[in-house]
Amino acid sequence: DTITIEWQELVSHDPENWDLFYSIDGGVTWDTVKVDIPISTLSYEWVVPNVETLQARIRIVQDNVVDDYQDISDDFTISMIAGIDDRLEINNIEVYPNPFIQQTTIVFPNPNFESHTLSIFNARGQLVRTIDDVSTGQVVINREALPQGIYLLRLSTPDRAQGTGKMVIE
Repeated sequence: DTITIEWQELVSHDPENWDLFYSIDGGVTWDTVKVDIPISTLSYEWVVPNVETLQARIRIVQDNVVDDYQDISDDFTISMIAGIDDRLEINNIEVYPNPFIQQTTIVFPNPNFESHTLSIFNARGQLVRTIDDVSTGQVVINREALPQGIYLLRLSTPDRAQGTGKMVIE
């Protein structure tokens, strides 16, 4: 989805431009949305990232000749909206069954049997489990100590991300 982020300049301080950032962990870390936005521009069309979090924030920085000024939003929620059924496929990762109670299988295309890492994040964006050296294109996930909730999946090789997905534990 795309949303419009709008801001206003209350006091001008020799402004040069705007820089826009977002966080999915309550402002602990920041990712760049856009830098060097012209000072006359007071909005930006933001493509919301494909993550789930209860701690998203936006930070706008006014770059100035001497000191920079910033404002940070309160926490807000980013939620992927998808129909949850017995099979849910997002970006080539298939989770079956989904939702699940004790065990699920994650399947992804891997015709060259490359070694992948599967990272599992909770809804707050915290890494809760990593499974290394997945090369068969399939991995079974046991619930073990994972509480009920929505989890985000990231599949990657050492040099690139391969896909994302979502699993739900009932």
